[in-house]
Amino acid sequence: MQKNLAYSIYTSGSTGKPKGVILTHENIANYIFPNKENCFVYSLNKMSTRMLSITTVAFDVFLHEVFVTLMNGLTLVFANDEESKNPLELAKLFEKSGADSFSATPSRMLQYLEFDMIKKSISQCKIISLAGENYPLNLHKIIKMYSDAEIYNVYGPTETTISCNTKCVDNEDITVGKPLFNVIESVMDIDGNPLPSGIVGELYVGGAGVARGYWNRKELTDERFIYRNNIRYYRTGDFAKKKDNGEYYILGRMDNQIKLRGLRIEIGEIENVISDYEGIKRVIVLVKKIQSQEHLCAYFISDKPIDVKSLKSHLKNKLTPYMIPSIYVELDEFPQTPNGKIDTKSLPEPLLKEKKYIAAKNKDEKFFADVFANVLGINKVGATDNFFDLGGTSLLATKVMVESVNAGYNISYGDIFTYQTPENIARVLLEKEKNFKSTKREFITGRNRGFVSK
Repeated sequence: MQKNLAYSIYTSGSTGKPKGVILTHENIANYIFPNKENCFVYSLNKMSTRMLSITTVAFDVFLHEVFVTLMNGLTLVFANDEESKNPLELAKLFEKSGADSFSATPSRMLQYLEFDMIKKSISQCKIISLAGENYPLNLHKIIKMYSDAEIYNVYGPTETTISCNTKCVDNEDITVGKPLFNVIESVMDIDGNPLPSGIVGELYVGGAGVARGYWNRKELTDERFIYRNNIRYYRTGDFAKKKDNGEYYILGRMDNQIKLRGLRIEIGEIENVISDYEGIKRVIVLVKKIQSQEHLCAYFISDKPIDVKSLKSHLKNKLTPYMIPSIYVELDEFPQTPNGKIDTKSLPEPLLKEKKYIAAKNKDEKFFADVFANVLGINKVGATDNFFDLGGTSLLATKVMVESVNAGYNISYGDIFTYQTPENIARVLLEKEKNFKSTKREFITGRNRGFVSK
């Protein structure tokens, strides 16, 4: 029974090829057991009664919330889509539910904490867990300004059953802590030999948390799940360093993965897909900051004219949307360092394509153009400029929505994604207002006629 399949969850697909990870009953039972070495679970059981969940079901942090609470007799409060993206509604849910624990990615928590109502909400929390990304020191300082909660830094690949290390962060030396209950770890060199404390190598994770493997991917399973000294380990692909006290620092990916706006992206996969396009000889994809926003930029060399619109359509069929570069720069050749490597530092700085500026025609269009510019940190936005083409993200869309609601506009989070330009948003809101007034008149007229007929 312990070795039987409990569930399978696919990794995010950031490499373009999602992998179904097979987890057993033993894996999840070990993870949720309230032993002191499972420090987050142990403290949650002692200090909390209900957790508020904003996490999508496709992310294994959701399982962190569901299994740990429900299987230990605690209450889990689910935020709906609007509540998870609208800080105003989320704060109301905190108050209504009385939730005293909360989990989020560091990126989302930083964004939430820009709003006073969320600062008030987390003040009622006894436990806060941060997972899915590196935990920045500045976030720790901000949370401590508004909450006395215990803050847990959670680390672990999906292949180690949600997480394998957790640390209650109580100072500015931020580690991921020690291995969890029945988990063993070692930092290894390139040949799989263990390294002493203080030396950087790849983190291997063994013990009761290691998954069975990947669904129908035997070759990949054999590559990532290996034996050393009769212990089965998962090779995380993360650089790590062990402290003398047994805690670990996680120092980033060994492969070509980066984080863009909180999303893990493998640059090599993007480059491979672009290289498959007819006429492309060589390509380099980099993250560049333009007008205060990070963009994926593709530099390429071709042997025939390349239509960028057609290239982007090709990429849309192969990659998830956030992996598609927003800027393309064609070069005759790549600059090189003296030892013959591509000199990425000498590549020209990319520029966002200049669009013809179209001024706002009314006060509503001007309002949204000004809000876009303020949120994106750029000088001006035209009525027909697309929020997402300018570098907008889901997190920044939340800021647009909140500023608009505070100004009296009846706008939803989804409206920004659907209509995208100041002109379209203003037009749709005007139509909504007209329809509302028309419906109200019909209702009043119908009611009056009813009274007359009596």
